[in-house]
Parts: sequence; C-alpha cells; structure tokens
Amino acid sequence: MRTVLTLLILLTDITGNARERAFELKDGDRVAFLGDTLIERMQVHNHLELRLTTAWPDRNITFRNLGWSGDTPRGVSRAGLSLQQAGREPADEGWKQLQKQITLVKPTVVFLGYGMASSFENQPEQFGQDMRALKAAVRKAAGGPIRFVVLSPLRHEQLGGSLPDPAVHNRQLAAYSKELQTMAAADGDLFVTLFNADPLVNAKPALTENGIHPVAAISNSSPRPMCRCQRNPSAIRNRCRSLIPLKAWRFLWSPRTLRWPSRFR
Repeated sequence: MRTVLTLLILLTDITGNARERAFELKDGDRVAFLGDTLIERMQVHNHLELRLTTAWPDRNITFRNLGWSGDTPRGVSRAGLSLQQAGREPADEGWKQLQKQITLVKPTVVFLGYGMASSFENQPEQFGQDMRALKAAVRKAAGGPIRFVVLSPLRHEQLGGSLPDPAVHNRQLAAYSKELQTMAAADGDLFVTLFNADPLVNAKPALTENGIHPVAAISNSSPRPMCRCQRNPSAIRNRCRSLIPLKAWRFLWSPRTLRWPSRFR
C-alpha cells in the first residue's frame, strides 16, 4: 500500500508540519496496529510492518495487527468476535472484545489508525472523547508506558463515475483529523497526517478502490527513508513479507495462542 510506505517519511511533529522526526523501535518492543480498514488491510498489504521489521533486524520486536474493518474507537465492529449468538450481543460487547485483544498483546508501541469509519457518524468531538478513552484503556491493559503514533484518516478521493462527490465527506474528515492532531499535540504523540500530506493528495494512480478503502498500490520511491530495508537482500524481504499475513491470520483467529515460533514474530 503506497499510503503506508509514504507514511514512513511523513512522521511529523505535533504541529503537523512534515519533517523527519526521530522514531525508533527498541529491543523487546511489542507493536500493535489498531484501527479500522486502513489498519486491517495492512494485514495483507504489509509494507509498513515489513519496513519496521527490516529496519532493526537484530532486535526482538513483536508486531500484532488488531485492525478491523469498519471499526471505531468503541470497537463496534468487533462484537462478532463474541461467542454469543450473532445479533444478541450486549451493546458494549465490541468494546469488551477490543480491550481483550489489547490485553493479550500488552503493547509498548501503538499505531492508531481510526477516523474513516467514525466520520460517517459526523460527531468529531465525540470521536475525540472516544479516542482518549481508547488510549486510557490501552495504557491500563499494557500496564506500562506506551508510545503512540496517531494516523489521520485518508482524504476521500474523487474518482468520478457513479461514486459520490467527496466534498462534504472531506469536510467531516478534516474535522476528525483535527481532533486527532489536537489530541496528539496535548499528549505528546507522534502525529501523521494522511489527509493533507502532499504526496497523497490527488495521487496517481489512485490510493483507494472506491474513494476510501486503500488498495495495494506500491511506491518504492522514498526521498528520506527512515528504515534500512534497502540494505537487506530482497529474498529475505520477500520471505518476511510472505509470513506477515500468515502471522496476522493465526493471531486473529487463534487469540488465545500467544507462543509463536520465532519465525512468526
């Protein structure tokens, strides 16, 4: 996914100005990717995790992708993970399942990728409150310090044809992105704007299949790469990339199995 490749050169200061900022994963870090479809599709189009993995190949770093399509910070899409009969789950079942997943991972670093699905509710202030509640739940579950990287949602692309005009939705997304930027500034988190980033606005080819859901377009051009993956043999990178979706699938569908062979970590 070109979006997540470009992300590595767009880690910004908390004012949103695009400039390179020190970012490093430490030996023993447990990284969780948490969010809606933007994050979920990284389970397959896993260039971000691949670059982070190969940036520090001599360090023991665990990655877990907890993305879920259409999810919000309240975990509404995760209710189906419950063992209860579908459609009869308690109203807060998704939130409970989300907290359970976070507790299983106990992350030290969390990439938060929410906003697109939530934006259709058009309640940016409530979204900001929900994000703060989610961060508090992550801190409690982790039981230690957390470094957050906050991603804004993508801009709704104008693809024409029978797809809707994105103007109104983009105004909503701008408000949601502002909430995330304000939260990141207050908490001292890294903030990444995918909404206003120059390389992503009016990108060719399109970044999405329908205006909002990312596709697997790949861009290997990176004027200021943060990672050293270009120094690793391509065969190793390809092998690593092929294992990431398998590892993500096994974790999501076998959430109680916590001990993985080293090749899947």
